Amino acid sequence: MKFTQVLLFSASVDKKTRTNTLCFKPIFIDINSNSGNTSQIPSTIKHISVISDRRERIETLRKIIKAVKPEKAIIFVNSKYDLEESLQKLEYHHYNVASIAGNKDNSAKKAAIENFRSGKIQLLIATDIAARGLQIDNIDTVINVNLPEDNKEYIHRCGRCGRNGNTGTCISIITDNELNKIKSYQKAFHINIVNKRLYQGKLVAK
Repeated sequence: MKFTQVLLFSASVDKKTRTNTLCFKPIFIDINSNSGNTSQIPSTIKHISVISDRRERIETLRKIIKAVKPEKAIIFVNSKYDLEESLQKLEYHHYNVASIAGNKDNSAKKAAIENFRSGKIQLLIATDIAARGLQIDNIDTVINVNLPEDNKEYIHRCGRCGRNGNTGTCISIITDNELNKIKSYQKAFHINIVNKRLYQGKLVAK
C-alpha cells in the first residue's frame, strides 16, 4: 500500500482551517511555539505613519507616492471600494498601476502579478485576501491606505518589503483617532513608527 505525504505551509492558519483539514491524522508544527516572540519584523524595514483626513486618504496616497518615488510598491486597502477608488485616482494621474482583488478574474490577477513581478507595473493595489501567498522580490515600499482590521496583518503586509537583507519602508496613512493603534503596534511588534507629514512634496519629520 502506498501513502502520500501532504505538506502545507502557511504564515497564518486559523482554527477553522485546522479543523476542516482533509488530511488523515494531521500533525501541526508551529515554528513560533518555542520562540517566545511570534511577531518578529526585520530590522531592515522602516515604519512611517502619515496623518490624513479620512476623506483625503487617496489624495494623500498620491502625494506619498510622488514624494517617495518607489521602484516597486504594494498598496494595501481593506475594501473593494477603496481599491477601485485608489486605482482610478492613480490611473487618472498616469501612474503605472494595477490591482488584484478576491472578486477579479484569475487570469487578470495572474497577469497583474506577473507584470508587477517583471517590473512592467510599478504599483500594485491589493486587499489582504488577494495578497496572501505572494512571493515577489525587490519590493521597496508598502503603503497602507487603511490600517489592517486584524493587527497581525500589519506584520504580513510590511513583511512584503525588506526581504533577503534588503531595506524597505512601510508607510501607513492614518487618522488622528488611529494614533493609539499605531502605539499598540509599536508595543506589540517592538518597532518604532515615525510620524511624518507632507511638506513641499517631501515626507518630513513632524
